This record gives sequence, C-alpha cells and structure tokens, in this order.
Amino acid sequence: MEGATPIYFLVAFVLSILFSCFLEARYVKKNRFDAVSYSVGFSNDELFEGEYLYLTQTLVNEGEVSIPMLKAEVLLPEGLQFVISDTSSIHSTKDDYRQSVQSVFTLPAGSAVTRRWRIIANKRGVYRTDAVSLLAVGNSLFGSSAFSVRMNPKEGAGSQVVVLPMAREVIEDIALNAAYAGIRSAPRGIIPDPMSVCGVRAYHPDDPLNRIDWKQTARVGKLMVREQEYQIRDSFNLLLNMQSLIIEKNFPEISAPSYIEDAIGICASLLDSAIANDSPIFMVANAPPTGEGDCLLSEDEVGSRIFCSDEYRRHDEVMQAYRMLAFLPMEISIPIEKVMDDIVSRPELYARGGHLVMVTAYLDERMLQFHRIMAERGYKVIFFVLSTGQNPMELPPDLDVYYRPCTLGKRGIGYAV
Repeated sequence: MEGATPIYFLVAFVLSILFSCFLEARYVKKNRFDAVSYSVGFSNDELFEGEYLYLTQTLVNEGEVSIPMLKAEVLLPEGLQFVISDTSSIHSTKDDYRQSVQSVFTLPAGSAVTRRWRIIANKRGVYRTDAVSLLAVGNSLFGSSAFSVRMNPKEGAGSQVVVLPMAREVIEDIALNAAYAGIRSAPRGIIPDPMSVCGVRAYHPDDPLNRIDWKQTARVGKLMVREQEYQIRDSFNLLLNMQSLIIEKNFPEISAPSYIEDAIGICASLLDSAIANDSPIFMVANAPPTGEGDCLLSEDEVGSRIFCSDEYRRHDEVMQAYRMLAFLPMEISIPIEKVMDDIVSRPELYARGGHLVMVTAYLDERMLQFHRIMAERGYKVIFFVLSTGQNPMELPPDLDVYYRPCTLGKRGIGYAV
C-alpha cells in the first residue's frame, strides 16, 4: 500500500489540473471578451480617392484575467485597403494591398495594445469606424480551449472619413461655351458700370438716385435713368443616369457599379470645369436623396425620389460639390425612363437656361426620342457616354454625343466588376 501512495498523488494532481482547466474553460466561455474593449480612429476627416490615411487600432483588457495569446484580424469595408510595405530591403518600394491584416500578441490584465496601420482610399464614399470589424481569437491560460468573437469598435474621435471622388479628366470643350452654357444679358446689380449702359428710360420711384442721367434729364425736362446690362451664365444642368444597363435585372441594385463610379468621376470633372468657368451648376440623379449635400427637387412622386444638389456658382464651393458626390448612394431610386418623362413634362425645372448634359453608361432609342422631344421644345440635350456596346447604331446628325470608354471596368458592360 505504501508503494501506491505516489500513484494516488499523481492521479490527484492530474485530476486537479483537469478540474482547473474545466473551471477556466467555463469561466472563459462565459465571459469571453466582456472585459476587452476595441476602438479605432481615422487620421483624416476628408481626402480624395487614391490618397493615404492612417487607422489607429487599440485593444484594452480591463479585466483581471490575462489573455496569453490573442490573434486579431482587422477587416476594412470595401473601398479601403491596408498598405503593407516590404521592409526586407532598404531599397524595396513594393507595397502589398490587403482587405484585412492579422496580428498576434499577449494581452495582460489591465493593459492595452495599439496598432497603427496605413490605408489607402480606393473608392469615394463615407466610411465609419463601426464598419471596421475585428475578429479576435484567443486561448485560455493553459491552452485548453479557444474562443473567438467578432467585435465592432466604440465610436470616438476620427469615427468617420469622407472620400471625395477624383475628377477623371479636365473637360473644357463640352457644354461650357456660350451656346451650351447659356450666356445672356441681364440687368446690372447695385454697382454701376459705364461700359454696360445700353440706354435710358424714365425715372421710377424704385430706381436708385445714382443711376439718374442728369444730361438726359436736362435735355428732355424730366428725370431719366441709365439702363445697364451685363452678361451672366445660366445654370449648367447635369443629369447622371445611375443605371449601368438598359434593363437592370436586380433593380434597384446596379449590375456594373464600376461604370457608375467612373460616371461619378466624370460628373466631378464637369462640376469642377463649370465652376472654374463661372457657370452656375446643379446636378440631379436617379438615386435616392440623402439629406447630405443635396436638396429636395419637388414633393411629388418622382421629384421626391431624385437626388438633387444645390446650385454651385462660386469657386469656394468646389469642395462642397465634391462632398455632395461622396454622399451619393450607389443605388437606383427610379428608372431613368420615368426621370426623362418628368423632364419632358416640366423641362424648366431640370434644364434651366435651355440645356442639359446627361452622363450615362449607355445610349438607347428612348434617350434619342427624349433628345428629339426636348429639341422640339427648345431645349438642348448633350450626352456623355462611357460605353458603345449598348448604343444604337444610327445617331441623328443634330445629336451632340461624347464617347469615353470606362477606365475602371476590366470587362464589358453588364458585368459586375
């Protein structure tokens, strides 16, 4: 019996270890990451497509139990990517772009771990930190059990970044000259300009006294005032077609979003060019209104479902126009055919000044008919088309159309690229 005593001690020791592992596993399974908090923050509030920013990630263990091994995988939303630089050589300049990154570390009780990642903004839009999820995988103290959880960060400083669209190209020869932009004469404002005098007329009690022409008053024997004119530009009107196909099979989803993203870049170019040329501009699109940088076109069934921007007319409003495009949702709210029907019924609401530029991924017979009806009513419609695959073979000779292949898609129209 005396020789069996060590065996009893060994069995008791093993059982105690197993019991401890069992209790620890139950404790870990019950509490998991309850004492662990996760937060992230962006270094920038606003930037353009293709620019870099930093993402700071912090994990804090506020509990009394250490996590000996923690593997954290951070996942970015589509449109943002981690940039991992190759540090194997001082002469290396190659970067690796990833949607997620992993790191392994120990998280003692009452401690925190911070990581700082460089990321690139590939696509315009509004991104929030609550979309930057964390998949955490850990082990118990003795390695007897593993546990995992997907965590969303706390909201704090730098919780949102706005990625502005990048203008695709400089556009100077479309819809920005007098014929399309609608230069016309209008009465001058408060400050008189001697070069803008176009005649005289009888004085009215509402006329300012500095416009009285005393020479003409003395000649005709009654008060006469100078009439003045100057040139202004009517609004530059932009219509964006959110449909990438003539018939979207999964309406309101967009089949080829890369074509629409490229079209939004063209709209950014047109907005930039119009404002630079002192042409007031506003834009509508068959996308749902967001309340961020847009306005309500009208309160009827069609107008309330159309994305409509404010009118931009000053050079310092360019960034505001870019922000409006950043918030534009990638969704179709109403078929473009209904929008064109609404434009035909009340063209003065959409084509202020008698012209309209339509940016679209395709050109079909219905759009040609729309062009013809608008022309008969004295309105000019210009098309900026990003593809030729769905377009009608014969175009009317009076149609102004500009073709530019999509620069973002790698395959033909109709593919979700």
